[in-house]
Formats: sequence, structure tokens, C-alpha cells
Amino acid sequence: MKNNLVALVAFTMVGTSAFGIFDPKWERPIMESNDMEISSPRFGFADLERVDLVLTQRDQSGAPTGMKLTLEDSQSNTPAVVWLEVVRVEPAGCGSTRYIASLPAKKGKKEMAARFSVNLVDHTLRRCMDKVAGLWEASIRSGYGFCGTMDASASLSGIAAPVYTIQ
Repeated sequence: MKNNLVALVAFTMVGTSAFGIFDPKWERPIMESNDMEISSPRFGFADLERVDLVLTQRDQSGAPTGMKLTLEDSQSNTPAVVWLEVVRVEPAGCGSTRYIASLPAKKGKKEMAARFSVNLVDHTLRRCMDKVAGLWEASIRSGYGFCGTMDASASLSGIAAPVYTIQ
């Protein structure tokens, strides 16, 4: 009886003490910019009306690992959601950080695969006073094939805000 009681108490304490969720595969949203300003849209992005960008991070990862891009245009009724993988993180000067993300690599024909990339410059921790605090500047590019001359592209800007999730 005493062993059952100790086991029950231990199970309850372990199960409720953290009040959090841990999942190493979950891309936890950490920063977001909703309804970003769209400039210079061309080709497939010419009809964009709204773009939301979310920076994500897997549990136990030291840096952001992904991006979620939600695109709404005047032609379709449902927004397109694109999940991207951060492939490179580099300093961008004055404390800003550049995140470069693209579609996850697929096995098979790489030469004719679809391309989608985001180049995000995060000025959240910028030390210089020439940019607005929390500003995100991004460029998006989408295409298919070899050369990329007819790729859809657009420039985005918006103010980032932290996303609070269960930790």
C-alpha cells in the first residue's frame, strides 16, 4: 500500500510540476510579424494582399530552426501556408541577424525541384539607431526549374513581436 501511494505521489509530481510541453519535433513559434507591408511584388506574388511571417524554434535548439509563411492573395479564398527550414544564420551588422530559410530538401530530382526561400533580416537586437526597434525586413522568392529568371518575388517589412507559448 505504501509503495502504491509513493508511486502515485511521484507520478503526480512529475506530471504536473513543469506545467509545460516538451516536444523536440515541434516548431515552437517565438517571434511573428502579422500583415507585413508588401513592396515590389512581381509575377506570382503580384496579387498578394497579406503576408504573415513566424520564426520558429525546436525545443533544445539554440537558434531558430524554421519559418512559417502565410500568404493571402486576391485570387484564392484560402491562404497558402509554407513551412521553411532555416539553413543559415549570420550577423547582419550592428547587432542585427540574417536568417535564410528554404523549403526542406527532398530526395530525388534536385535540378527541377520547386524553390521557395526567405531572406529575413531581424533588427530586434540592433544597436545602431538607423532602424526602428523590432523591424523585420524580408525578401521572398518562389520558382521552379533551372535559372530562376521568372521567379516570383516580393519585399516585406513589419514589426516583430514575441509569441508566448507554453514552455
